[in-house]
Order: sequence, then structure tokens, then C-alpha cells
Amino acid sequence: MLKFKVFGFDVTIEMTFLFILLLFSSHYLSSSQPYAFFEQSLILFLSILIHELGHAFAYRKYKVHTEIKLHGMGGVCIPLTARGLLHKESVIVSLAGPFAMFALAAIYYGLDRVFAFPDSFLRAENRTDMIYFINIGWGLFNLMPIYPLDGGQAFRSFLKA
Repeated sequence: MLKFKVFGFDVTIEMTFLFILLLFSSHYLSSSQPYAFFEQSLILFLSILIHELGHAFAYRKYKVHTEIKLHGMGGVCIPLTARGLLHKESVIVSLAGPFAMFALAAIYYGLDRVFAFPDSFLRAENRTDMIYFINIGWGLFNLMPIYPLDGGQAFRSFLKA
């Protein structure tokens, strides 16, 4: 396990998360672009971490302390404070992760338009497609009203309100 802090939040990376990064990026290891493996792994890691940070910052707004764990199924932001959230607050916390991903995709889009990022180990269009797929595609998937996805948690809290 790896442990560190980001913006005051404790983050733990379990070995199963590293295995998932390897699994999703391994096709670049046998290609003519082995360094693309590291770029794709970094994009996946940052996207999932930013998703969980979205939840963590939303919890912080309601004075709930949290920790983030990245594991083989993605990640989870765990509240450490016993204070329960109001249903409206719970909806906001649930939606904060996917919307952090959408914000990341929008920021990348804006920066790419201004700076026209050059090709890297991944061809620029592949990197852009990957960033959009992960942050918009997975974000939308996560909004489906199916528990335990964020959309399912938000929907459950909305129905209780």
C-alpha cells in the first residue's frame, strides 16, 4: 500500500489499484510506444483521484472528514465523521465525483484549445479521446441510477428527501 496526502486528505493506494492500472494500460508495453503505458496510467490515476477528491471536497463543505482509498474497483471516499448528512447534502456529495470528472474534461478541452498540446508518447488525438472517454464516459456511467454507483446513491437520497 502507498499512503500520501492531497489537499489535506489521506489517500491510500492499494495494490489492486496498481494492478488495474497495469491491466488497462498493458497494451502499450508491447507496442512501439512503451512510454505511452506511463502516460495512460497517469491519466487513469489522476482521473480517478480527481473523482474521489470531488466527493472529499463536497464532504469537507459539510464539515465531514474523509479519507480516499484507491482499489481494484476504482476508488472510494470514506467519511470518518459520525455526522450524518441531510438528504440534499448527500445528493450533492454523490454528484460531486462525476462532476469533478466533467470539470477535468472541460479544463483539458480549454487548455488544449489555448495551448494546442503537442503529441506526446500517445498521439494527441488518442490522449484527448482517452481523457474524454474516462472523464465524460465514466462520469456519465457513474450517474446511472444504479446502487452503488454515484447516481444510485444520489437517487436513493433524493427519494428519501
